[in-house]
Amino acid sequence: MGTIFVIGIGPGPEEFLTPAAQIAIEKSEVLVGGKETLKKFRCREKMPVGSDIDAVIEYIRSNKDKCVGVLTSGDSVFYSLLGRILNEFSKEDIEIVPGISSVQLFFSRIKETMNDATFVSVHGRTLDELKNVIGSKKLVILTDSNLTAKIVAEYLLQFWDKNSSTYVGENLGRDSERLTDGSLEEISNKNFSGNAVMVAFKKERNKGWDYVTPGIPDKSFIRKNAPMTKEEVRVITLSKLRIKEDSVIYDIGAGTGSISIEAGIIARSGMVYAIEKVKSRSELIDENLSKFNLRNVKIIHGEAPDALIDLPVADRIVIGGNGGKLTEILKKCDKKLSKEGLIVMNFIALDSLNQALSVIGNLGFEYEVTQLVINKSKVLGGQLVIVPKTSVFVIFARRKTN
Repeated sequence: MGTIFVIGIGPGPEEFLTPAAQIAIEKSEVLVGGKETLKKFRCREKMPVGSDIDAVIEYIRSNKDKCVGVLTSGDSVFYSLLGRILNEFSKEDIEIVPGISSVQLFFSRIKETMNDATFVSVHGRTLDELKNVIGSKKLVILTDSNLTAKIVAEYLLQFWDKNSSTYVGENLGRDSERLTDGSLEEISNKNFSGNAVMVAFKKERNKGWDYVTPGIPDKSFIRKNAPMTKEEVRVITLSKLRIKEDSVIYDIGAGTGSISIEAGIIARSGMVYAIEKVKSRSELIDENLSKFNLRNVKIIHGEAPDALIDLPVADRIVIGGNGGKLTEILKKCDKKLSKEGLIVMNFIALDSLNQALSVIGNLGFEYEVTQLVINKSKVLGGQLVIVPKTSVFVIFARRKTN
């Protein structure tokens, strides 16, 4: 079998084509690459790469007795056809020739290092690719015509400070090269072509809570006269919820939004839906969201269960208030909860506790109940005394496993 050369040809201009790449191209009897790219090189036989990658693989296979040069833009080992070729052919038959990537060129343009950068491509993919890299301090994104730098910036604004420094490089190395810099918010208001390189330097928002553990003090929330899950109960509730970074969470009967806010801080690439039927409380939640600078919490002004109908499937559900519709809410939650989802409920009244246990039992959930009795210290008459604060039942429920 002939050799399959996977050749990185750089970002485009001839001066970025390495001598090693030129030698491999000259050795190739067949060249495979983009239509415009193939025009730059001489070869007796050429195969333009389109959207049908399976056809390209079959073409390479049909020319197995020849030396085939597969031309990849930028660096052959960085988001290229190489991955598919390695899956289809023996490594013994493949020779990889690295090239200068558009990312390398862009970093040289903006005079920054790549050492601590996180790389991700949304080219031909979805914004879900960004979920696991939201925590990165220096993020490099390869965009396309569907998910442009503008759209990526709009997505990042849900989680990053609007003043995060951002750079976009289009048509790098070509006469039409364009470099744009600005804040993340400024980039979100501009239009860009596809196939650009975007580099964003994360600036942390002032979240009003600088710790990784839950337990924001009650006094940190704007409360007015709205009911609020107390700090100690909130900590246990959040622990029982077992929130992941990308969890979708319902907070039913959100009150001040204290649980929604702490859940949003934990699920930084997820989404929290704060369901509250009282308008003044919904407005209060909005005030608290502004204070803690959160954008991944959405207020749903309405009454459960009807307010849940149009929401996406939930991974976690917390019920703090039910407006006398506990049975209906739980039945709707059963339909909206993911297969491995969890429900956590807080009750003071025994009647509500018993009703909840009866309903979730009939729905096929397994559960455990924890009683929290909270006492706190207080100076009274010059003496430090312990004062009873609250007693709450916490239900942790999940679907029964076989």
